[in-house]
Order: sequence, then C-alpha cells, then structure tokens
Amino acid sequence: MFTPPPASLSTAQIIHSFGRLHAHQGEQDLLAGRAHLKAVEPALNGLEVKGIVYLAEAPHRFYETSVYYTPDEEWVLSGDCTCAATSDCQHCAALSYAWLRIKPAPVANAFTIERWLKQLTEAQPQEKATETAAATPKPNLFQWVYLLDRSPQFPHTLSIKVALQERSNPQKPWRSAQPFDIQGLWPPQGRGRPPLLSEDRDLMQMIWSLQQSQAQQTPSSHSVASGANTGGSVALRGKIAQNLLQDLLLSHRCFWQHPPAHGQAQALSKGELRPATPVWRVVPGGQQWQIALSPPLPENTNALLPNIFLVGEQGIYVDTETLQVGLLDQPARTLRQWLNAPVIPETALAEVRDRLIDQLPRSPLPKGFEIPIIQQPQAEPLPILDLLDADHCELYFAYG
Repeated sequence: MFTPPPASLSTAQIIHSFGRLHAHQGEQDLLAGRAHLKAVEPALNGLEVKGIVYLAEAPHRFYETSVYYTPDEEWVLSGDCTCAATSDCQHCAALSYAWLRIKPAPVANAFTIERWLKQLTEAQPQEKATETAAATPKPNLFQWVYLLDRSPQFPHTLSIKVALQERSNPQKPWRSAQPFDIQGLWPPQGRGRPPLLSEDRDLMQMIWSLQQSQAQQTPSSHSVASGANTGGSVALRGKIAQNLLQDLLLSHRCFWQHPPAHGQAQALSKGELRPATPVWRVVPGGQQWQIALSPPLPENTNALLPNIFLVGEQGIYVDTETLQVGLLDQPARTLRQWLNAPVIPETALAEVRDRLIDQLPRSPLPKGFEIPIIQQPQAEPLPILDLLDADHCELYFAYG
C-alpha cells in the first residue's frame, strides 16, 4: 500500500506547480488510465513519488516519471521525466493526480473492531484445491480473448470480458480487440458474425450461465443482466466461477486487463499454490491486519488493494509480473475476513492484542505489542547442595 498524500495537497497545488495546461493534460492521462504509481519513498526534505505514464498515441510505450513533494519549498511539487520536456511536464502532473487519489483507510471504531474480531474467530481453513493440466492453443486468423480484471461492482472479486481479435494472415499482428456483450454472443444466432470456434463454445456457455444466475439473484438490478455500467464484464462469483476460471487459463487466451497487441502480451497461466499468512502493518491512523504471500506479489500500481480475489470457495492471487494466476492455501471465508480488516487505532491495539491471545493464540500480534521470547539456556544445569545446619540442607540447580 502506497503512502497517501498529505491532507494539505490539493489540485490547486498541482496546477500551481505544473501550470494549468500541463495539469489539464495530466488529468486526461489519469482519467484514461495511463498513469501508474510504482512507489512512494522518503526523499530529501519530503517524499519522492515514482511511476510511469503510458503514451496515448503508443499504448505500449511509457515515460518514467518522478515527482518530488517538498512541503517547505515555495513550489510544493516538482518532477523529472524521460519525455522530451525532461521536467515539470504533463506526465508529472498525471502522476501527482494519481497520488492524490490515494486515500488512507478509515480508522475503525469499537463496534467495527468487535465485529471484525468475531468474524475473524469464526473463519476456519478448509481443504486446498487441486491443479489441472494445461493445453496448447491452435493459431487462427481470428481469436476470442478473455480479459480478467477487478470487478467494478464487488470488492475482492474478479470479472471477465469477452473480445474478438482478427488478422489477415498468421504472420500479421492482431488488430485491436473488439469487445462484445455475452448476451450478443450466446446463444449463437445462426451463422452470422462473429463466428465461434468449437473450443470457445463451452466458455461462452459458462460465462452466459454465470451472468444469468447473477441476474436471477438480483432481479431488480438491470446492470447485472445486461452489463450496463460494467463495460460488458461479468463478475466471477459462486462455485460455477471456479471451474470457469480454470478453463479460461487452459485456453491460453486469457489476459490481465488488456489483450495482446503486436505479439507483446503474454497470456495468463496457472501458478503454484502460495501460502498466505496474516501480518500487521503500520498504516495512517494505526495498524491493520493484512495478507503476506510467499513469494510476495509485486506492488499494485493501479489499486490500493493487493491482487487477491475470492472466487467461490477459493482464494486466488494474480501476479502481474509473472502473469500467473494461482490458488492460495487459505479458503475464501478466512481471506474475506483478512481482506476486510479495519484500521485499529493505537489506543485500541493493547485490547486487540489481549483478545487475540485469548481467542486466536497462534495469530500474529500488532507491532510493538508482541510477547517477548524467553531464551532457554543451552548449558546443562549445575546441581548445588547447600548445607543449612546439622539437620537440614537445600538442593537447587544453577543455569549458565
């Protein structure tokens, strides 16, 4: 989780630092999803915000950008960039706007802490899921691609979109993907375009069935049934979504957020099972129970939450560096409580520590409130016999 900006930072300071034109252009870059944070680190007299900003005219190229926050200077914000302007450009403004969007998590009150502790205690691990084998894709002049992303409707949930790509011959790059609403694809209507390959029929059927089941569960919500306000995405929820996700990975045409262009994108593959353990991290307002994976996930550049999702009864991770999707060794019920952990203020940490010791003795404790480990002596005990008087003696053992 990135360090949030100070409460005093505002859009007016961004405009003052980089100019109205660059600020406007940077805001457009942010709204188009081209500005991505990489790190927020301490720097001389302030903070350094690092990131990249993709080019609108060349979506696979980007500029490396750094913004410096120095509250004691007249120009609160300044920046360096690898673009032609080299500094204080629209890309610096875009990265500043991306940082400004980060908000610290709300600090929990007593009622929220009590509810979270109760739910955390009730969450119990279940059986681990098994793995399946992979298949090899067949090249063609067109292909259906499946795009995984965060659900715009539900927290800690994946969503799937369907898009079609075409090319004139196998040596040519794929053209830009054309998204489709699943209701326009299934059930198939005659022999009209776009055509469906045999290996896609099962996937289309499952996605359509998943959307229909969600529509039946929420009949008053037209957006779930038609894809309105969701960009045509379907949330991966329920047990049917577990099998669907496995089949999507086996298709070798499932991508994270964006389809391939000019052969540069790599399909998602099935990753190894990763252990998930709870850890306490210091955050603005106090401390928060969070999740650590082994090996860890890369820093999330587009969201405050890690790429950990709940699909049916399983916990899923998405590693955006290795482009792997795999299972976690904790069930969704347990992970849901971990992901929804509130920020515990400093004044309540001692009480939370005592409750955890009493109810979950194996769980980690907040930083600074751990129980000290008593080191056992390694030397053999030395017996000592002490004569007190003619009729009494005392035997004891000395260590070390």
